[in-house]
Amino acid sequence: VASHRDLKIVTHDGQQYATNPVKDWHEVDLALLQFTSNQKYEVATLANYPQGLEDRLAFVTGWPDFKKATAATMDSNRHFSAGFLLGWASSINAVAQDRSLTVGKGLVYTNITDSGMSGGPVLDTQGRIIGIHSATEGVQGDQPSPLPERTEQEPKLNIGFSLGIPIRTFLVKIKQENNIKLNLKEEASLPQQLTAAEQDAIVSASLDLKEPGSNADHNDWLNYGNKLWRLRRYEDAQKALEKATGIKPDFYEAWYAHGKALMGLQQYQDAVKSFQKVHEYQPGASEQVLRNRWLDFEFFAWREQGDALYFLGEYEKALQALDKAISLRPNQDYILYNWRATVLNELGRYPEALDEGNKAIALNPNNVESYVRQAQTRSLINDYPGAIADLDKALKHQPDLAVAFAYRGIYSSKTKDFSRERAIADLNQAVSLEPYNALFYAVRGLFYASIENRQKFTEDFAQALRLRPDNPEIYSALGDAYSLLGNAKGAIENYTKAMELAPELAYQFYTKRGQVRFDQKDTQEAIKDFTEAIRLNPNYVEAYLRRGTAYAQLKDSLKAIEDLDQAVRLQSDNSWVYVWRGDVYFILKEKEKAIKDYDTAIKLTPQLAYLYYNLRGDRRYEREDYDGA
Repeated sequence: VASHRDLKIVTHDGQQYATNPVKDWHEVDLALLQFTSNQKYEVATLANYPQGLEDRLAFVTGWPDFKKATAATMDSNRHFSAGFLLGWASSINAVAQDRSLTVGKGLVYTNITDSGMSGGPVLDTQGRIIGIHSATEGVQGDQPSPLPERTEQEPKLNIGFSLGIPIRTFLVKIKQENNIKLNLKEEASLPQQLTAAEQDAIVSASLDLKEPGSNADHNDWLNYGNKLWRLRRYEDAQKALEKATGIKPDFYEAWYAHGKALMGLQQYQDAVKSFQKVHEYQPGASEQVLRNRWLDFEFFAWREQGDALYFLGEYEKALQALDKAISLRPNQDYILYNWRATVLNELGRYPEALDEGNKAIALNPNNVESYVRQAQTRSLINDYPGAIADLDKALKHQPDLAVAFAYRGIYSSKTKDFSRERAIADLNQAVSLEPYNALFYAVRGLFYASIENRQKFTEDFAQALRLRPDNPEIYSALGDAYSLLGNAKGAIENYTKAMELAPELAYQFYTKRGQVRFDQKDTQEAIKDFTEAIRLNPNYVEAYLRRGTAYAQLKDSLKAIEDLDQAVRLQSDNSWVYVWRGDVYFILKEKEKAIKDYDTAIKLTPQLAYLYYNLRGDRRYEREDYDGA
């Protein structure tokens, strides 16, 4: 459209019509065309509802370049692909770079698409248009990702997801045009919820994958491996990509994709090794075009390496990897700064995390996820008014953002001017916007437990488990709720169930279960749970803190201080760690050391000085230092 070429509309009955461009929104890669016909054509229904947190089944259709659409082949040459539309937050964090979400692109999906399909519809399970297919992540010659899926000029390597423009973007744009009046069919209702098994069956039924033949080269195996990866057949993808690297050992593009497949298998240590291969196989300085392409993958690899190290709990190394990525593209990829903030939160370096969040917002002030993340960081330092202000900003950009309502409801319940009605209204709004999202029922159920509304608590968790009966997060939240209600047996049973469902996260659930046992004065059993958590994850600071406190209660000062010192070694910039050790010193009656740890906490996180001063004052009062208190 922008090139003013003569364009034709081909309708489903094979008729061709000349077009008249009406409006071009080049900044979001959309245009409105008009054509005249004496035939009656059905108008498509546009789905105007929020994307949601959970993945949903979606379809993409169009005519690839190798299957030209003619009147005779209109139906037989149509490509129709089923796949998963990634949820709101996972889509932002799953793309190879922030550039995948520029020029209007906001939908990320696993559907297999081909060149020539750009402009085709993205449909929900009720056949309503939710987006326009635009591009795919990959490389083609010296053209960087993402690649528009228009006419293919040379071989293309698909490495990543397909990308589309939300139909809501078009609806916003058209409403801003006072001189354009359209009779659009819009629906705001969510599509029917399908079970995970039903969705998998539909995607599998749409497949027509053929393994490359005996003459296949390394590129063929890479593209085949990426298709398998998109379909979440990670083991098969791993094998296909190893065929590619077997043919061409220095095929760094395939090593990157191999690392992504291992990430899908949660084999993070092996994934790091594959990403390292990208760094090793760099072209010579004289091969400028190839070197530019390698630099893109060098950036992608450091980015993903940071993510893998984060999941391994190696937070300092994760920061180093993310810093490497940022050094290649400074002040560009806002997602990386959000990731750095998340890692810094794990290390307890909250002021630095807030700074990184501010950088992300400055780079892309329209991205609502950054405000939600910033709110989460503020909650970790008990700045609930600040967190609510961030969520208000997110809702200003996207008024139907369910997760912002959910967090705002929880955070408002922790403020001085807490209004039960206001908190419930926000939590109800989150459920209303995403009635199929089990986690929002769990969050609301947890709130009801905190105010001892047992009937509502029971109803919400029953619905959460009906929607996601095998979700470990639901069982963990249910354990938290039972703990709030003083039901130790119920808490222990649900943390144990969460361990069974997610053994890779068992260290967290052992720690929670241990705390319940500690609260029940079953200190020896609590120590066993904390010890198992540490065995599973030797870098998990919270388990050391809680086990150290348990040892202190048993008057085992040597073991108590050993655990707290280890926590400080692991997170020497985490103010909360010093608070915990200060508390343990008081239990052990080493009051001067306790006061010193509180002073350190105040220096590390001045935003929490009021809280630490109160804690320090309480401890001085306990030792009858009334002037100091």
